[in-house]
Amino acid sequence: MVYCLFLITSCSTSQNIYSSNTDNQSGTTKNMTIKPKLSEANRVLFLGDSITYQGDMIVNIELWLKNLYPNKRFELINIGLPSETITGLSEDGHANGEFPRPYLHDRLNRILEKVQPDLIISMYGINCGIYQSFSNQHDMLFQHGYLTLHKAISALNIPTLYITPPMYDHVKGNTNALDYNDKVLSSFSRWLLSNKKNSWEVIDFYSAMNSQLTAIREKNPDFFFQHDGIHMVSQGYWLLSDLIMNYFEPDLANKLDIPIADLTNAKLLAQSLSNDPNKLLSLTTEKMNITRNAWLRYTKHTRPNLAEGLSMNEMKTKVTELNTEIDKLIGNR
Repeated sequence: MVYCLFLITSCSTSQNIYSSNTDNQSGTTKNMTIKPKLSEANRVLFLGDSITYQGDMIVNIELWLKNLYPNKRFELINIGLPSETITGLSEDGHANGEFPRPYLHDRLNRILEKVQPDLIISMYGINCGIYQSFSNQHDMLFQHGYLTLHKAISALNIPTLYITPPMYDHVKGNTNALDYNDKVLSSFSRWLLSNKKNSWEVIDFYSAMNSQLTAIREKNPDFFFQHDGIHMVSQGYWLLSDLIMNYFEPDLANKLDIPIADLTNAKLLAQSLSNDPNKLLSLTTEKMNITRNAWLRYTKHTRPNLAEGLSMNEMKTKVTELNTEIDKLIGNR
């Protein structure tokens, strides 16, 4: 089974400090094709909105990596920001009128400068049409936002994997834009996939999610990946994590000591590593949350109503302690 991951950004008037030998129309840098390799990365940056922020896919991927590369310590950095877009759009009354949607390009320069990642995994889109019917203007803003992102990343020669947006589930959601999934998100996804011809690396999460949901609901009409049409439950994150890992590790099944067909959720993955899978999941999730909040603070996001993170020194101390506990859980198996 194969699945996908996603990054959500927006478009505003922020100045882009990066320059490179880049084609302004396609966003491609001449003579530059970098195939992302997760196994060769040390620091992996995840960009996105609230779906990335929740972090289940980062936890799943860390457990996958501990299975595949037990002697290597990866640094997975989640800088997903709830409500964010890559279009710079925000609907009237967002967050009850308290604040407009954040825009990726208002903070992208700081993120790239401070994180200095070896690899980027980016997923944006579900917020980017602000839950309104298809608009050519919104569609062009999505393209412009991603071209600006790609130009900044290419200038720094950072390998990147883009993920198409997740679907919008109209059965569970309440938007009045009845074409939001089939036209708005479909158009975003098709455009991202079209950039494969420009050497972009793209995973099609949108199509995988739609096809899986259709097939499952034929037998179980009450099934859902998104409890409110947007935010994913564990099954959605498992699908996404599976797509990402199958992209990076196409012979994944041959690298595991256990039958891959037996791994159908995060707890079973943790069980393959430890006799106490619940504690392993809890500690890995705690580490992801602490790391995420500290990096959001350090890169100076401006979204209100988020938990205040630790300082970087405090975070590093806590993560070292958690890594020691996690290593013991895995080593005692």
